[in-house]
Amino acid sequence: MRARTTKPAAAAADSPVISWISLDLSAGSVYGNAAVVTARTETTITIDPGEAASAFLDNSPDNRGDWWWASQAVDLSDWPANSPALLMLEVIRSDSAPQHGTCLGAAFHNALDPTGAGAWTAVHVRRKITSGDGDIWMGNGWGSLGGYSSTWANRQRVTQSLLINSSRTKAQLWQIRCLKKDGDFGNVKTADLSASTTQPFDITGGLWVSTLCGAYQPDSPADTPAATTPIAVRYAVVPYGANPT
Repeated sequence: MRARTTKPAAAAADSPVISWISLDLSAGSVYGNAAVVTARTETTITIDPGEAASAFLDNSPDNRGDWWWASQAVDLSDWPANSPALLMLEVIRSDSAPQHGTCLGAAFHNALDPTGAGAWTAVHVRRKITSGDGDIWMGNGWGSLGGYSSTWANRQRVTQSLLINSSRTKAQLWQIRCLKKDGDFGNVKTADLSASTTQPFDITGGLWVSTLCGAYQPDSPADTPAATTPIAVRYAVVPYGANPT
């Protein structure tokens, strides 16, 4: 299944155009804990906070199977051979009153099933009444990055960037940026992965993108399932084209 979108513009030789592709929340093959999401439409998704994951999506232990994933193929036809590219994910949650404990995010991965993919990276925003509108979490297959910090509290929007080498076998740089809903600058988390060999981001066999949902409900009883209408859950693949002379 392919992501719903108009086809991005082909990359120019030295000035490609960024084309965001919004994910259809009703589309995608479901993996992981299917009970987390009780209903979905093209623009809304209903999360059951009673289906709490054993932990937030993190690196140790890898608890991807506790989460709900809707996996879709990414069209890489406009990525020229032997060219590096920038891969981006973005999640922007709405301004409505938060449902306590729900998490909404997106992920890139190198297999249709994100719970078993060898290379993956994800970001999500958790709604939290006690900390404002939301806080940011991130996870990936590198094992030493991700997690949560209190400095990320009261954030509504998170953008992840990956620089991928020309052979599509490795992420050279991983960066997370987040903003408050009023646009105030949040925090940046950056890692230079160019020297890392423990977990290459090998997408030579293709690239997939997932909407992901989870829940964390520290209070009892859990809130009732409620529809979430995000401003955006989207991705972009930006090939650099030929090197300038």
